Amino acid sequence: MSFKKIFLFLIFSLFAFGEVLAATQVSAKVDKTYAEVKEEIVLTINVISDSMDIKNPVMPSLPNFNIYSSGHARSISIVNGKRSANYVFNYILSPRFAGKSTIGSFEVEVGGQVYKTEPIEIEVARKTSGNTGASSGTSKTNLADKVKNANKGNTSPATS
Repeated sequence: MSFKKIFLFLIFSLFAFGEVLAATQVSAKVDKTYAEVKEEIVLTINVISDSMDIKNPVMPSLPNFNIYSSGHARSISIVNGKRSANYVFNYILSPRFAGKSTIGSFEVEVGGQVYKTEPIEIEVARKTSGNTGASSGTSKTNLADKVKNANKGNTSPATS
Protein backbone atom coordinates (compact mmCIF):
# COMPACT_ATOMS: atom_id res chain seq x y z
CA MET A 1 0.00 0.00 0.00
CA SER A 2 1.34 3.40 -0.87
CA PHE A 3 1.88 6.22 1.58
CA LYS A 4 -0.85 8.25 -0.13
CA LYS A 5 -3.46 5.48 0.31
CA ILE A 6 -2.52 5.03 3.98
CA PHE A 7 -2.72 8.76 4.54
CA LEU A 8 -6.16 8.97 2.88
CA PHE A 9 -7.36 5.97 4.89
CA LEU A 10 -6.23 7.61 8.15
CA ILE A 11 -7.88 10.91 7.24
CA PHE A 12 -11.13 9.13 6.33
CA SER A 13 -11.00 7.09 9.56
CA LEU A 14 -10.51 10.22 11.67
CA PHE A 15 -13.46 11.95 10.03
CA ALA A 16 -15.65 8.89 10.48
CA PHE A 17 -14.59 8.54 14.14
CA GLY A 18 -15.15 12.25 14.73
CA GLU A 19 -18.61 11.98 13.23
CA VAL A 20 -19.48 9.18 15.67
CA LEU A 21 -18.20 11.24 18.61
CA ALA A 22 -20.05 14.33 17.42
CA ALA A 23 -23.25 12.31 17.13
CA THR A 24 -23.29 11.67 20.91
CA GLN A 25 -24.96 14.25 23.13
CA VAL A 26 -25.08 14.09 26.94
CA SER A 27 -26.94 16.73 28.93
CA ALA A 28 -28.40 17.30 32.39
CA LYS A 29 -31.24 19.57 33.42
CA VAL A 30 -33.39 20.24 36.47
CA ASP A 31 -37.04 21.22 36.63
CA LYS A 32 -36.16 24.22 38.83
CA THR A 33 -33.05 26.06 39.97
CA TYR A 34 -34.68 27.54 43.09
CA ALA A 35 -36.11 25.34 45.84
CA GLU A 36 -36.66 25.15 49.57
CA VAL A 37 -34.92 22.75 51.93
CA LYS A 38 -36.36 19.21 51.55
CA GLU A 39 -38.35 20.25 48.46
CA GLU A 40 -37.99 17.88 45.50
CA ILE A 41 -36.00 18.81 42.41
CA VAL A 42 -36.23 16.54 39.36
CA LEU A 43 -32.88 15.97 37.64
CA THR A 44 -32.88 14.43 34.16
CA ILE A 45 -29.81 13.18 32.32
CA ASN A 46 -30.39 12.67 28.60
CA VAL A 47 -28.03 10.67 26.35
CA ILE A 48 -28.52 10.59 22.58
CA SER A 49 -26.07 8.50 20.59
CA ASP A 50 -25.54 6.25 17.61
CA SER A 51 -23.82 3.84 20.01
CA MET A 52 -25.94 1.28 21.86
CA ASP A 53 -23.18 0.86 24.48
CA ILE A 54 -24.37 3.41 27.07
CA LYS A 55 -23.47 2.94 30.74
CA ASN A 56 -25.34 4.33 33.75
CA PRO A 57 -24.21 7.81 34.82
CA VAL A 58 -21.53 8.17 37.48
CA MET A 59 -22.68 10.73 40.04
CA PRO A 60 -20.56 13.52 41.40
CA SER A 61 -20.31 14.03 45.15
CA LEU A 62 -23.58 15.64 46.27
CA PRO A 63 -23.22 16.31 50.01
CA ASN A 64 -25.87 19.06 50.01
CA PHE A 65 -28.57 16.79 48.58
CA ASN A 66 -30.32 13.53 49.26
CA ILE A 67 -30.56 11.81 45.87
CA TYR A 68 -32.85 9.01 44.73
CA SER A 69 -33.09 7.31 41.36
CA SER A 70 -36.60 7.50 39.94
CA GLY A 71 -35.99 5.22 36.98
CA HIS A 72 -34.76 5.40 33.44
CA ALA A 73 -36.13 4.99 29.94
CA ARG A 74 -34.57 3.88 26.67
CA SER A 75 -35.72 4.18 23.11
CA ILE A 76 -33.95 2.93 20.02
CA SER A 77 -34.82 3.97 16.50
CA ILE A 78 -33.58 2.82 13.11
CA VAL A 79 -34.10 5.21 10.22
CA ASN A 80 -32.68 4.35 6.79
CA GLY A 81 -30.44 1.75 8.42
CA LYS A 82 -28.98 4.24 10.92
CA ARG A 83 -29.45 3.34 14.59
CA SER A 84 -29.94 5.91 17.29
CA ALA A 85 -30.47 5.47 21.03
CA ASN A 86 -32.00 7.88 23.52
CA TYR A 87 -31.50 7.11 27.21
CA VAL A 88 -33.13 9.20 29.95
CA PHE A 89 -32.04 8.80 33.58
CA ASN A 90 -34.25 10.46 36.22
CA TYR A 91 -33.29 11.41 39.77
CA ILE A 92 -35.02 13.17 42.64
CA LEU A 93 -32.84 15.61 44.60
CA SER A 94 -33.86 16.86 48.01
CA PRO A 95 -31.76 19.80 49.25
CA ARG A 96 -30.48 19.37 52.80
CA PHE A 97 -29.17 22.90 53.46
CA ALA A 98 -30.03 26.47 52.51
CA GLY A 99 -27.64 28.39 50.27
CA LYS A 100 -26.19 28.14 46.80
CA SER A 101 -25.14 24.66 45.68
CA THR A 102 -23.58 23.24 42.58
CA ILE A 103 -24.59 19.93 41.10
CA GLY A 104 -21.31 18.78 39.62
CA SER A 105 -20.79 17.04 36.30
CA PHE A 106 -22.24 13.57 35.81
CA GLU A 107 -20.07 11.24 33.73
CA VAL A 108 -21.57 8.86 31.19
CA GLU A 109 -19.56 6.30 29.24
CA VAL A 110 -20.80 5.88 25.68
CA GLY A 111 -19.03 3.45 23.36
CA GLY A 112 -15.90 3.55 25.52
CA GLN A 113 -15.74 7.38 25.49
CA VAL A 114 -16.56 9.34 28.69
CA TYR A 115 -18.85 12.38 28.39
CA LYS A 116 -19.54 14.94 31.11
CA THR A 117 -22.59 17.07 31.74
CA GLU A 118 -22.33 20.76 32.56
CA PRO A 119 -22.56 21.67 36.28
CA ILE A 120 -25.89 23.11 37.44
CA GLU A 121 -26.29 25.90 40.00
CA ILE A 122 -29.15 25.57 42.51
CA GLU A 123 -30.28 28.15 45.07
CA VAL A 124 -31.91 26.69 48.17
CA ALA A 125 -33.95 28.73 50.67
CA ARG A 126 -34.90 27.81 54.21
CA LYS A 127 -38.29 26.19 54.41
CA THR A 128 -40.89 28.88 55.05
CA SER A 129 -42.81 28.34 58.25
CA GLY A 130 -46.36 29.28 57.47
CA ASN A 131 -49.37 27.95 59.32
CA THR A 132 -48.48 24.40 58.35
CA GLY A 133 -46.29 23.79 61.41
CA ALA A 134 -48.84 25.16 63.87
CA SER A 135 -51.74 23.30 62.34
CA SER A 136 -49.88 19.97 62.27
CA GLY A 137 -48.92 20.39 65.94
CA THR A 138 -52.51 21.27 66.81
CA SER A 139 -53.89 18.30 64.93
CA LYS A 140 -51.52 15.93 66.77
CA THR A 141 -52.68 17.37 70.11
CA ASN A 142 -56.33 17.09 69.08
CA LEU A 143 -55.83 13.50 67.98
CA ALA A 144 -54.11 12.60 71.26
CA ASP A 145 -56.97 14.25 73.23
CA LYS A 146 -59.56 12.30 71.21
CA VAL A 147 -57.79 9.00 71.90
CA LYS A 148 -57.48 9.84 75.63
CA ASN A 149 -61.15 10.83 75.86
CA ALA A 150 -62.24 7.69 74.01
CA ASN A 151 -60.28 5.51 76.44
CA LYS A 152 -61.74 7.24 79.56
CA GLY A 153 -65.07 5.50 79.11
CA ASN A 154 -63.45 2.09 78.63
CA THR A 155 -62.72 0.83 82.18
CA SER A 156 -63.32 -2.88 81.65
CA PRO A 157 -60.27 -5.14 82.11
CA ALA A 158 -58.67 -6.64 79.07
CA THR A 159 -59.56 -10.26 78.40
CA SER A 160 -57.49 -12.83 76.60
